Amino acid sequence: MEIKISLGDLKKDMAKKHSHKHSKLSRLYFAIPEKLFSKAEYIPNNAGIIVVHPNGYCELKKTAVTKPRGYKICESERSHILHLGCMRIWSLKRRIQRMKNHV
Repeated sequence: MEIKISLGDLKKDMAKKHSHKHSKLSRLYFAIPEKLFSKAEYIPNNAGIIVVHPNGYCELKKTAVTKPRGYKICESERSHILHLGCMRIWSLKRRIQRMKNHV
C-alpha cells in the first residue's frame, strides 16, 4: 500500500528505480485523496486505486492486478511491515493536521 497525499508524492514515486517490483509483493494499491484521482496517470497500470474522500469515506476505484507470489513472508517480516505502516500513518496524520492548521 502506498499512501500519497500530493501530486509531488506521486511524481516522486514514479521516479524511483524499484518500480514496486519485488518477489514479496503480489498486489499494489495507492490510497490517494479524491482531488488526485484525476492524476491517476502517475499511478502504475498494475496498481489498484483507493480514493479517500474529504469525509473519510474510502472508495475502491480500481482493483490491483494480482501477480503470482513465490515467497511467503515470515512472522518477523510481517510484524516489521506492520510497524513501518503504522509509523507512516502517524507521520501522515501529523502532516495533515499541520496543513489544516495553516489554512
